[in-house]
Amino acid sequence: NVKEFETMFDLEQAKRDGAIKPMPGVMREYDETKRIIFDLKQSLDQELEAEKEKLGTSGARHIKFWHPANGKDIYQMEVPDNALAKNHDAPSHWKFMSKKKGFRRFHTPTIIRLTARLINAETDLENLEADATRAIYEKFDSQRHIWTSAVTCCRDVDCLISLAIVSSDGSEQTPMCIPDILDSNAHESPIFEAEEARHPVVASMLEKAGQSFIPNDIHLGVGGEGPGQTCLILTGPNMGGKSTLLRQTCIIAIMAQMGCFVPAKSCRLTPVDRIFTRIGASDRIMSGQSTFYVELDETSTILHGASKNSLVILDELGRGTSTFDGTAIAYAVVKKLCESKLRCRTLFATHYHALAQDFAAS
Repeated sequence: NVKEFETMFDLEQAKRDGAIKPMPGVMREYDETKRIIFDLKQSLDQELEAEKEKLGTSGARHIKFWHPANGKDIYQMEVPDNALAKNHDAPSHWKFMSKKKGFRRFHTPTIIRLTARLINAETDLENLEADATRAIYEKFDSQRHIWTSAVTCCRDVDCLISLAIVSSDGSEQTPMCIPDILDSNAHESPIFEAEEARHPVVASMLEKAGQSFIPNDIHLGVGGEGPGQTCLILTGPNMGGKSTLLRQTCIIAIMAQMGCFVPAKSCRLTPVDRIFTRIGASDRIMSGQSTFYVELDETSTILHGASKNSLVILDELGRGTSTFDGTAIAYAVVKKLCESKLRCRTLFATHYHALAQDFAAS
């Protein structure tokens, strides 16, 4: 089918300028119209040479065709003044069309007749090209099921190759492992554990720059520092890796559940039904929503939409307001996510050190 389409139109020209033009032999009327246009252009060139020969002056060899930018009155003979006779009179059968300094432009009756035929032929050719394009599109559409199937196969192969490349990209220093997907019903709390986990993109960029990524261990749920702990509160300086740890946890969860190796020495988790993120700080000016409003709106979505099997990522919640109010909001949200019946896996990065101290004490 692909070969058939390749013989129907000029593929290289279509790639170059987007024009679909039938290949020779595909459309008889189109080929005939192109031949007519070619013959007419040759006849115009012959008419020009004939008029130059009739003029017989030394400057006649400089006469050439000129075409206006607007496409009207094409094929005007541009004649230098010194190409005419001493009195600068043009032959009587020449029709004056336009001029510029040192030049005058003319049509002959033959040029007028040939250009009229040429314009009609070129219009016919454009219409035939449009008809051919529609016919090719219709034929292509009639075989849509074939193209859809081919694209689906290419998509699947592309994804599998990508997964294979990523999965085979490990080494002793940067291990990749097969994640162990656990049965949610067999565990009281949802679990996410990863040993020496890395952010695949950041680690790759650092490696290309000659630097190394410092891996992290993540323990949420059974098997962590305490039984059933599902919340991890991160504190630390700017550029300390808090946001990277949050993001890599999400990426590992996605990679694990799509059947890919994950960037860690070992990994096990119960399935994640949804991933909720509240990262960054921005307003929605056109909607009249401040940064603080957006924070609360997104946090509300998390609190109402998360389930026990969700993964929640919160980065610097509460920084859109005062420290006192921000701490209170952050405290309430963490308490809701981690101490209520919800108890979903939560990673919470904050600069509110009091928050970590209060929960550690409790």
